[in-house]
Parts: sequence; structure tokens; C-alpha cells
Amino acid sequence: MKRGKINQKAIRALSILFEAGYSNEKDILALTLDQILQITGQKMTEVCTINELQKALRERRFFAYLMLENKTETKKEDHS
Repeated sequence: MKRGKINQKAIRALSILFEAGYSNEKDILALTLDQILQITGQKMTEVCTINELQKALRERRFFAYLMLENKTETKKEDHS
């Protein structure tokens, strides 16, 4: 079994969201851009990370995102 690296940006984004009161998938997915900008203090790297996190949740690849795996790697491993 291949071990991946933990996506520290994602962990930081989750921490920011939890501190702001967004503690489940439904709440995180419902966030608008205006809400994300308000939470992050308009730090673009954090805005982008939260956007990537939302995409990973929608695509049901949350753990792959946390472990820095991309879709291509995940698909290749599934077919092996």
C-alpha cells in the first residue's frame, strides 16, 4: 500500500472552516464565495484551497484530496 503525504493546505483550510462554525460537509458545500472571502480575510491561497476542498467533497474524493492524490493516480490504482 502506497503512503501519501498529507495536504497541509487542506488541513489548514478545514481548521479555518471549523473555527468559523462550518463543521460538516453540507455546511462547507453550501458556502458562497462571499462567505469564503469573509472567513479567510480574502487570502487567495486559502480561498482557492477551500474551493478545491468543496470540489473534492462534491466528487467524493475527500480522503484522496487530504492525501495529495489526484484523480489520475486514484483511477490508475483502482484499475491495477
